[in-house]
Amino acid sequence: MLCALAVLAGYNVSVREWNPPPPSKKLQYIITLTETKLEYIQEIKETEYKGIIWSVNTENETVIAMRKGCIFITGNTPFTNFTVTLDAPRKMLSGDYAIYAGKKVEPLGEYYDEARLFVKALAEILYEGDSLGQPFTFPIPTIMVTAKTIWDDPEIHEAVFKTAAHRGSFYWLNTRLVDPDASYSMCCR
Repeated sequence: MLCALAVLAGYNVSVREWNPPPPSKKLQYIITLTETKLEYIQEIKETEYKGIIWSVNTENETVIAMRKGCIFITGNTPFTNFTVTLDAPRKMLSGDYAIYAGKKVEPLGEYYDEARLFVKALAEILYEGDSLGQPFTFPIPTIMVTAKTIWDDPEIHEAVFKTAAHRGSFYWLNTRLVDPDASYSMCCR
C-alpha cells in the first residue's frame, strides 16, 4: 500500500529486503523513493513477481510498472493499428466466411450493415476523443479506400470526413496506388 501511495504522489519506488547482521534477527525493508523525469524503459521481459501489481487506472493511457524492483508510472500505450476496408472485391464478400466458435457461419458480404455501423461508431468515438476530450493516440485507424467507396454512403461520408477534419484521426490508404492485398502487411506506411 505504501508503494501505491508513493507512486500516486509522483515518486518511483523500490523496495528491497535486508537481513541485518547479528544480533538483530528481524527482516527489514528498505524503501527508496526517487523523483526523476529521465526514466525510460530499456528492456521488456517476463519475470516472476510475487506481490501486488498496483495500477489505479489506465484511462489516461498511463500504466504503473516495475523495473529492477522500482515501481514507476509510464505513459506508453501499446502500438496498435487496424485497417478498415470500406469496399471489398465481390470474390471476398461472397467467398470468405465469418468464423464463429471455429465454424464458418456466413459470407462476409452478409455483414455489410454491421460493418457500416462499426465505421460510423468508430468515427463518432474518434470525433469525441477520450474522457478528457483529447484525441486517441492508439489504435491507429487506417481506412482503405477505393474510388467509389466513401462517396456512396452520405452518412458514412459525413461521419468519417467530419472526424478527419476535426481530429485528423484516420490514416488513409489509397488502393488505386497500392496493391490492397499487400497493404495488410504494412505498418507506419
